[in-house]
Amino acid sequence: MSSTNLDPAVMEAVLVMQNQELAVRRVLKCEARPALPKGENYLSLVSRITLEVVLGNGRKSYKNFILKEVPPEEKNQKFVHNLGVFKIETEMYLRILKQMEELMDEVHETEELLWGRLIFYQPYTYLLFEDLKASGFLMTPRQSCLDLEHGHLVLHSLGRFHGMSRVLEERGIINIKDFKPYAMISDKNFIKLFFHCGLRNLSEAMHQFWEPAWHSLANKLIMPLETLQNKMLEIGKLDESRFNVVNHGDCWSNNMLFKYDWNHRPIAVRFLDFQISHYNSPCWDITYFMFTSIEPKIRRENYEHLLRTYTNSLLSTLQKYHYSGRLPTHDKIAAEMERIAFFRLTLVGPLHAIMTAEGTDAMDMEKLLSSGGSSGFGKDLYNSESYKQRMGPELLMLEKQGLL
Repeated sequence: MSSTNLDPAVMEAVLVMQNQELAVRRVLKCEARPALPKGENYLSLVSRITLEVVLGNGRKSYKNFILKEVPPEEKNQKFVHNLGVFKIETEMYLRILKQMEELMDEVHETEELLWGRLIFYQPYTYLLFEDLKASGFLMTPRQSCLDLEHGHLVLHSLGRFHGMSRVLEERGIINIKDFKPYAMISDKNFIKLFFHCGLRNLSEAMHQFWEPAWHSLANKLIMPLETLQNKMLEIGKLDESRFNVVNHGDCWSNNMLFKYDWNHRPIAVRFLDFQISHYNSPCWDITYFMFTSIEPKIRRENYEHLLRTYTNSLLSTLQKYHYSGRLPTHDKIAAEMERIAFFRLTLVGPLHAIMTAEGTDAMDMEKLLSSGGSSGFGKDLYNSESYKQRMGPELLMLEKQGLL
């Protein structure tokens, strides 16, 4: 039977009927429970919402959502408000990601979306998302760094994400003036609390728990706050002559979900948490991901190959969407990675320890804010054997490169 004689009006009626049958007619019960353990998220309160519902066809069913709210603690609320993270994420979903989806429709994109769907929001206090777990997406344990397959998949996906943002900018849909500077490299209080205090705690732990051979390097981690802030501000300056994109901003393993095939190989990824998205060099996202989330030994041995995966994906995405601007070369991306290499110190030092720590007391956000950074970091954060084995070689490499 040929499909050429199908009447559009008939198909419209079929789709409307299907929608009515599957639509929610009534909510019978609503339950909320924490979606993440304590210590897994610092800028919001995340809950899993389960609804028992009656559908249009009379059948009972269950619907799952993820609710992200402003944290209840007063100091946390003030910190989150000053960073503007809920406004940033809301606008990312309402404008940027929506436009990217329309871009994908233009070329009948066969690769999957790179984000979940926003269902509802209240400016700027909470957001309600689809629960991607119901679609087979899973989170990897944050204590375990990612393997090579995960690394290639994420960097390929970052290339797609960055490329689409550049195309939207060329079309005038994205205005770079709408983006705040990247908080991690421009907010002096953020740099003080997380990086300066974290490096000081790392230095103290190295003196107390690591062998004497490490003490000279530990001394180099202590630098005046103003020096650290100025270094970050300098490498973070937006230079419009460079190739810049919309960055995710917090691109580490806990902010992504993976789908696997029957052999448990990762085949798709969804990025979560666009709360500190910003416009700047794509190498901020690449560096952040590579130096927080990939097993360090694997990254060191495959660095060039991983970076090639990113640049190949970026270039193919730009070409697919008929970008007419100057294309970045792999060598330019590699050089840009080295230009911002100082950023690696804050990642392999304070952040990696927090992100991969066992237990739930790696960092107490309320204590950190109320003490101005003098307390709040877990006391055993930097003296675990796993951290030393992973990050010791990284610190030595940074010293050798003259970044300490």
